[in-house]
Amino acid sequence: QSFYIVYRPEEPSDLAHLQYIFSKIEEFMALMLGSYFRFERPALVRKEEPFDAWITVISNGPAPTSETPNIYQLWVPFSDIRSHFGRLFASWLAGSELYGAGFYLYVASLRNPHVYTEDRLFTLATGIEALHRKCFDSENSERALHEKKRVSEILAVLPPDDPNGKWLSKKLAHAHEPSLENRLLEALRQLPIEFGKGRLEKFAKSCAARRNDISHRGGPSGDMDYDEFHQETFRLAEALGCLFHVLIFHKIGMAEDTLHKLVTNSIVAERLIKPALAEAGLIVITDPS
Repeated sequence: QSFYIVYRPEEPSDLAHLQYIFSKIEEFMALMLGSYFRFERPALVRKEEPFDAWITVISNGPAPTSETPNIYQLWVPFSDIRSHFGRLFASWLAGSELYGAGFYLYVASLRNPHVYTEDRLFTLATGIEALHRKCFDSENSERALHEKKRVSEILAVLPPDDPNGKWLSKKLAHAHEPSLENRLLEALRQLPIEFGKGRLEKFAKSCAARRNDISHRGGPSGDMDYDEFHQETFRLAEALGCLFHVLIFHKIGMAEDTLHKLVTNSIVAERLIKPALAEAGLIVITDPS
């Protein structure tokens, strides 16, 4: 059995734009399916002739995926979004341009799942950090303005001719910015999902610590050995990947009841999401009342 996705642009489009749209459809379907499947080359329809001319464009790139999607790995059944499919794709298309790396980095993790655990955690944490930078006005928040004022007061204490002033000014130039831990926590708090008290805060702190270990030390810090570091990194990456996936669904406007069902009462929840979250210390509260 085969299915077709038909995209009708509102106005005539050139080949480059239609190929871009095709790549966005492929990425959007990867989110729904839970795995990245390369599609058959698209058929383009020309409307310039008295009849419709169907053209298949052959271009360089990976071959179409030969295997079929596994029903037990589907994140969102088509029946759950049938009436909203077009709107959700339009939101994905607009969000890809608006949020940039905040969307692309997660899709990259789906496109190439065969990477080192450290690489996966680094990519996921950096992607959510990028998404936070686009979603929140960190530069003008109450906290940021307060920190900027503190920096100005500290620098004002030094004499104008003090050679340390310029050095200190550079060191404190970004002191007002939220930490990675705070960015992860603030982004994930947007999800319509509740966990036990303090669990999300602890999770965000662990993710930030391990990401910073990878960035600044190239491996574990302190007395942690590599096996322990690798196991923790794997658990955090699995859970963060699930949350990032749901966060993107939330950002493109998927209904909260659909998201709640996805995380608490679906096949993929039982097989993947809840076990991954539990391993990282996150227990989903199914009945917040």
